[in-house]
Amino acid sequence: AKAKERLLASDWKVQAVAEYVGFEDSAYFSRVFKKETGMNFSDYLSKVRIDKSAELLKRTSKTISEIAFEVGFSDYRYFSQIFKKHTGQTPREFQTAINTFVW
Repeated sequence: AKAKERLLASDWKVQAVAEYVGFEDSAYFSRVFKKETGMNFSDYLSKVRIDKSAELLKRTSKTISEIAFEVGFSDYRYFSQIFKKHTGQTPREFQTAINTFVW
């Protein structure tokens, strides 16, 4: 859990993560990462960020832009694209669906 939180804190690139965990060769790290997780690092990073943003959309009253920035996206449009790719909804659609759901 702490490692995932660290991924949200910075604009990580494969080479920086590879060095951080002790791999000198980022291409080798990428192969090992994909073998172990079933996805490449950038897809994993996007998934971690989108999962966290969905959680924040459910639990906070922060704006979508604030949440995008908090989870590591500097471009709102790109965040919306990636969010929709992962969830099938835009962040606004997701937020609206959460707010209209009756328990």
